[in-house]
This record gives sequence, C-alpha cells and structure tokens, in this order.
Amino acid sequence: MPQPLPSDVANQSKVRKLEVERVSNWEDLVHESSCWDELAGAAIEPNVFYSSFAVLAAMRHLTPSGEPEFLIVRGIDTGAPKAAAVWCGFFPFMKSPRYQSIPANTLRFLKHDYCFLCAPLIRKDCAKETLRALTDWLDKARLSILEWTDQPGDGRYAELLTEYFHARGNQPWLSGSHVRALLRSASNEETYIRANLSGGRIKDLRRLERRLADLGEVQYICAADPDSLATWIDEFLQLEHAGWKGVEQTAIASKEAHRQFFLEFTREAARRGQLRILALLLDGRPIAIKCNVLADPGSFAFKITYAEEFAKYSPGQLLEIDNIRRVHAETGIEWMDSCADPMHPMIDTLWGQRRTIQTWVSPVGRWGRFVVAALPLLRWLKRSVRPAQKIAENSL
Repeated sequence: MPQPLPSDVANQSKVRKLEVERVSNWEDLVHESSCWDELAGAAIEPNVFYSSFAVLAAMRHLTPSGEPEFLIVRGIDTGAPKAAAVWCGFFPFMKSPRYQSIPANTLRFLKHDYCFLCAPLIRKDCAKETLRALTDWLDKARLSILEWTDQPGDGRYAELLTEYFHARGNQPWLSGSHVRALLRSASNEETYIRANLSGGRIKDLRRLERRLADLGEVQYICAADPDSLATWIDEFLQLEHAGWKGVEQTAIASKEAHRQFFLEFTREAARRGQLRILALLLDGRPIAIKCNVLADPGSFAFKITYAEEFAKYSPGQLLEIDNIRRVHAETGIEWMDSCADPMHPMIDTLWGQRRTIQTWVSPVGRWGRFVVAALPLLRWLKRSVRPAQKIAENSL
C-alpha cells in the first residue's frame, strides 16, 4: 500500500504527536526536501529564505557565523506509520559559545548577506503546539540565549511569538527594530499608484520615460520560464558588476562564493516557478533588471540593479512602476517585501506600506535570565563610554 504524501497526512484531522530532532550536519537534510518544501507552503509566515533551496545554497557556498544546530519538529498522526511524519516546524539555528562578548551558549537564526527575513517555518494548523515542542526541547538543552533575529513585527506570526514569550514567563529583550517598505496590493495598479505617488511625481516619471524613449525603443519585459530566466540571471550579474558595486568589489559576482550562491538560489527558484525577472530595455539592451522571488501568498524583491550611465532617467524607478503593475496583474500575489534598508531613498517613496522587523533576545535558564536582564545596561554603558572617549581624545 503506498504511503500518503506529506500534504495528505497534514490535512488529516487526527491527534498529532510532535517530536523535535536536532540536525548538526546540514547535508543530512538534502534528501528531505519534499517534506521541507511542503512545510514552506503551509507556513504561518511565508519565508523563501528558509526554503530548502535557499538554505542549502547558503550552507554550500557561504560561511554563516556559528555551527549548524537545525531543529526539525516532526508531527506523527496517531496510527500513522513513522515514515508518514510531516514537518511541523523548521528552526535553522546557528550555535555559538558566546553572546557578543559574554560567555553564554547561544542559538541564533541563520543569517547571511542574502537572507532578509529569519522567520522560522511553522505549520499554520499546529503553530502553538510546534512552539510548545520547541519550548520543551529548549528547557532540556544546555543553552542560555536564544536570539530571534530579524523577525516580522506584525501579523499573525508576530502575535504568536508574543504569546510564546508570555507563556515562557521570561521577558525577552528587544535588541533591534526597524521598518522597511512593503507593497500591499490594492484593487488595481492605478489605484495603488495614485494612492502612493503624488500627481507631480507621476508626471515626472512619465516625463523621464518620454526622454528615455527619445534615445530609442523602450520596452519592459518579465521573464518567468526557466529557459529564458537562465539568460537573465547572467545578465543581472553582468549589469550589477559593471557599476559602482563592481568597482568597490561589493557586487555579487565580485566574490565567487557569492556568485555561486546566487546562481544556485535563482536557478532553483526558476525551476520551481518562483522566480520573476523584470527588465527595462533600451533598443534591446537591459538598463535596469529586478529579481523577485515568490512565496505564496506574497513575494520578495530580492535584488535590483541598473546601468549607471542612464541614471538621470531613473531606470530603476521606472522599472519599479512596472513592477507595481505586474504585482497587481499576477494572480496570487497579495504583498511584496522590499528587503530594503530602512528609510531607503528610492523604494520608500514609491511603496506606501511598511513592515516591522525586530530582533528579540530570549533567555533560557538562570544564567540566560541574568545576561538578558543586563543587556540594556551594557548597551547604555557602551554608548556612553564612546562619546566620553572621543571628548577625552579631543582635549589632548
């Protein structure tokens, strides 16, 4: 008799027993991508950066700080064979013996240069139970600090996390918080544009587009099939490397490991139908390229670049207007995370919504509670000492 697929088991209304498995060798997860991917599609907070192809590419090519301590919460329905267990939670932690300069066994979420959200994958139909299983595991672990890096500060997942902190009884410390641009779909693209851009700004962008058209044929394209995407992935790397990032060696292609990560990540996203590459062409030449990655029901604006010799025509902004139209035209995209820095000078002026990103430091055990209680004071001392040192140096 064939075993049920993970999605079939996940939808059965049976009592599910949860077990936490610790994985220190990430290569052991390569052959579990089907369960992993199924969880990613059922997560309470979509996060493409913790999908199987993103994490595996990062572990192969990048060097995240710490040692892998991945936790998988598996759910086994009563009466079902163990082989039919589904993933109910995926927590990709990295382990360190110190928190900052303090000796304290610490787990923090996997983070690297191309990971813009660290929300763990938690199955929406058993989210509270999954976090409870994580709590039970943490209470038995030799651990002092759990850092919830770059977590969403709003939405159902944020509410769940707040409930989790309250249930543990150990007050976490909010070590960082910022907002970044978010595009939340309106009834149609014109409604969105008029609601978020002034009439003068819209006229300016149309004027820039007309000036650009005086130089040649202007065309906007969106690549979605894997064959054409392979070419556009290379085009993106070349265009980015040709600009100031290439000069300063901060372009993706400037470091071979980063280039290999980008190629694996984007190619696998393309194979799964999750990659969209938008481009603005002038006489067939790309002068702005944007990479978006889908994570139903949302998406992430992963990377954008443009040809600097056309900067006075604002090709990046023109492409962003086309992006707004395409987000509204594609079925199933309710929002797009900019993945941008806070107070970004370009995207903040085009996208009207914001999402909050927070980092929480949660104590585990007696030593962890002491450390977390001391962190605000230590930060204050650190910030106070630096100005005092500068004043003393200037007085010499």
